[in-house]
Amino acid sequence: MKKIIATAALLITLFVCHSQEAKQAKPLPQGKTFNLDTEKKDKGTTEVLTSNKAIFNGKTYPVYTGKRGGMYIKVMTATGKQYRKYIKQD
Repeated sequence: MKKIIATAALLITLFVCHSQEAKQAKPLPQGKTFNLDTEKKDKGTTEVLTSNKAIFNGKTYPVYTGKRGGMYIKVMTATGKQYRKYIKQD
């Protein structure tokens, strides 16, 4: 019985060690220049500026519609980040 347990433990250990072997990494390119200033590809945004207006916090904003039909306004936070404030549609 001890031999069977020892053999099973050895097989499990070998299996775990084999599955954890490090995979060889791809070699890094040498002497290649990467241009990080390229224009980002247009993702095909379909936001449409409508003729509607919305009042939020005492200011008037233009209303946009997204590709799924949601209506929103673009609002700036105090730190200068822009986000979308969606309008509930009844």
